[in-house]
Amino acid sequence: MSDGGKQPSNYIDYFGADATPLQNFYSVQKQHDLQRQQEEKTLQARKQAQALVSSQMQMRAKEEARTRGVDESGRPVIRGVMRRIEDDEEYRSFLSSLPKCDLHPVKPSQNCRKCRKNKDAASKRAQEILAERQKHDQYTVFTCKDVVMPNQNQSKGDGNGTETGGKREFAPLQTYGDPTTCNMNELLRNNIVTSQYFGELMALSSWEEIVAQIEYHCKHAEPFTLGTNNIPSTLFCCLYRLMLMRLSEFQVNNLLTSPHPYTRCTGALYVRYLARPDELWRRLSPYLLDEQEFAPNADAEARSTFGLYIEGLLSDLNYYGTRLPRSPILIEKDIRRKLALCEKKRERMAFNKENYNLLTKDAECYCLSGKDYVWRCGIIMEPEANMKFVKVKLVSADGSSSDSEEIVDLDLGSIILVSENNNT
Repeated sequence: MSDGGKQPSNYIDYFGADATPLQNFYSVQKQHDLQRQQEEKTLQARKQAQALVSSQMQMRAKEEARTRGVDESGRPVIRGVMRRIEDDEEYRSFLSSLPKCDLHPVKPSQNCRKCRKNKDAASKRAQEILAERQKHDQYTVFTCKDVVMPNQNQSKGDGNGTETGGKREFAPLQTYGDPTTCNMNELLRNNIVTSQYFGELMALSSWEEIVAQIEYHCKHAEPFTLGTNNIPSTLFCCLYRLMLMRLSEFQVNNLLTSPHPYTRCTGALYVRYLARPDELWRRLSPYLLDEQEFAPNADAEARSTFGLYIEGLLSDLNYYGTRLPRSPILIEKDIRRKLALCEKKRERMAFNKENYNLLTKDAECYCLSGKDYVWRCGIIMEPEANMKFVKVKLVSADGSSSDSEEIVDLDLGSIILVSENNNT
């Protein structure tokens, strides 16, 4: 090897007849080098293809999100070209005309009455500008970073236990339990975190992209892939990714009201795992009579309704081989007491749908109030055209008017006409 370490062209001439094993060694090493180079090229091409597919899916998810009426951050918008309401000249001039707070001239305080008054006035003006721009310019999207919903200071519930005003839609959902594990079974969580698919989901930054993954790839709502007990399903990988994002009230409501059944299951599981136990009934009970059919498990022929799926989440701790978070015993007993009436409510809803013409204005009825969940007297104010809810005014037992009257929206399963009850 006197030529500076270069390999000789003819090993046999250089070393003699004993050089055949050395020649074979270099020949095998060269084949291994070529094979390794080929594998690296294949891996690089595969990564480029995956990046291309991922970018296409992200673009598709953004386009679908925009068609659904939300921007990239999940705020509701008007379809068209993006434009922030904060950049509108009329809105900025209105903000500058508001009187400054002497105590908090730079950063407003939530505990200051004058700062809150300015914020409410700015929010109201922003909503007026949004409505005005929508009438005259249908091709521009005006978004507002901090638009407060009307009746923000009112936090009353309606007859079904749902909140009609009070919570800001963009505020994060108040979570309960361990923020790291998200109250999920440790074995299931470890399988999700170590899966390759979850690593790909971590590269997605917006919740619309995760929702697109659910709509395109989810075939069931079980926690594990069909035929295994350690490979997490697509839905639960997307669910845990959404848990780490800490969704807002608006985003969770969008999941629950989506037309896609497995997106709705993801929203229901998000609430079941992270919401406070005393909030479970208020958030999930409006969907107990939902009649959308889908296949919750891997058997496509075993179909059920979304209402029965919600009832199972509220009543059972076992969920396809894993465990759901346990609620305090008093709350659990109260939920089971209310769930005992679900079957009768479904029968009553079917009957009221067939006899919807009897639900006329000023008709007397007995209604199951969602506030205290007891039967009360009421008068039908206005039946809705969708044949799902009826506006009822609750009155005292003797039918006399009182100061405690309230108007609520009730589902058809919570109403019995007085004439029908007398006939039966």
